[in-house]
Amino acid sequence: MILKRLSEIHLPVYWKMHLPEFKCSRRYLRGGRYSGKSTEVARSHIEGMLKDPTKTKSCIAFRKFGNTLQGSVFNEYVNAIYDLGVENEFEMVYSPLQIRRKNSHQVIMFSMLNQPDDFRKIKSIKLVKSYFAYIWFEEADEFTDPKAIRQVLLSLFRNGNEFEVTYTFNTPFSPEHPLNVEWGTRDKYYYQHTTVYDLPKNIIPAEIWEEIEDMKKYRPKEYEHTILGKPGDPDAIIYPNVSRYTYDPDYVKSFDLILRGIDFGFAPDPTAYIDMYYDKTHRDLYILNEVYEQRLTSPEIAEKVRQKWHSYGPITCEIDKRVIEELNNAGLYCLEAKKGPNSRELGTKWLQELNHIYIDPARTPNAWREFTTAEYARDKYGNVTTKIPDGNDHLRDAARYATEDYWSGVGMKVSNQRLF
Repeated sequence: MILKRLSEIHLPVYWKMHLPEFKCSRRYLRGGRYSGKSTEVARSHIEGMLKDPTKTKSCIAFRKFGNTLQGSVFNEYVNAIYDLGVENEFEMVYSPLQIRRKNSHQVIMFSMLNQPDDFRKIKSIKLVKSYFAYIWFEEADEFTDPKAIRQVLLSLFRNGNEFEVTYTFNTPFSPEHPLNVEWGTRDKYYYQHTTVYDLPKNIIPAEIWEEIEDMKKYRPKEYEHTILGKPGDPDAIIYPNVSRYTYDPDYVKSFDLILRGIDFGFAPDPTAYIDMYYDKTHRDLYILNEVYEQRLTSPEIAEKVRQKWHSYGPITCEIDKRVIEELNNAGLYCLEAKKGPNSRELGTKWLQELNHIYIDPARTPNAWREFTTAEYARDKYGNVTTKIPDGNDHLRDAARYATEDYWSGVGMKVSNQRLF
């Protein structure tokens, strides 16, 4: 087996990443479309496996949804194997989806990370005389639970002493997306932003260049995000009125108009509780507390809410008569939300029209994530639509329930009892 030289394996814009002085355990590659990020990662991993004298280094690649694995990361590895001319070294298996290196214990495995069971399955994976030295999260912006990712890594960091974790993604729309906020903040991590203009022009088909030029001329905002990889598309952001604030327990004692809501879940969706203060004079909403956990029973919900709430009072809940009765028996004061036609749109519109939605990211990190990363759906051409996608909306739904008296025309319920 004869491997090609560095200049033949890797795209020139990525050469620096493979130099010894830039070797590190975390790599973040972002940018616009057609910038070669995924191609580079797949080639890098295949090269690393082949150069490993111990033949113990294996790979695992993750996507959020299982039906995208074969058409993306699996095929990237297969193409990389053929690009490097080492197809005789590997065996492609389609059920279960794997790529195995012949005459060794090295393997490339693929997994979705969407349901709670997916994360638990990772803990049970055991390789024979090998370990996952290369870990790849493709389309990393799709993963919305950083805690779960950390737990996955803790499960994979075993049986070896040299690991490389790579995150590849097109730049998220929202400037407040964690991947944008944290970009470049770790000294020991490798960050690289690339665009199609960083690649040799002759490797990009003429038809793609024509589409890029058309987009640049007629759809400049789409071009800046999709091709140049710039964060921020104001037309796509659902809640541009979100602002940071720092929770002050002394200051919030004066808050009297407290709104509370619960969106029920169990698994994979969490149960989400939120309480907020509404400043009617200035039309500002302050998010104060949250509960955001999976697999909570009704008694556990009641206890978690009591631990977190600002004060006792009515809680407007997703409609579930059994759970609401159990929570009331446990000492809460729960009421059914009055869902009706277009209630999702009406509630979202009311929240959008507030002057500010104030959130403390340190105190209510899940509310911050849901509100700052909420974006309108796009059509197949990448244009922003008016559709609000499902998902990543549990606390946002709870906030809609809590505020329904303002956008549904029903009289307000307020308790004068306070617990601090």
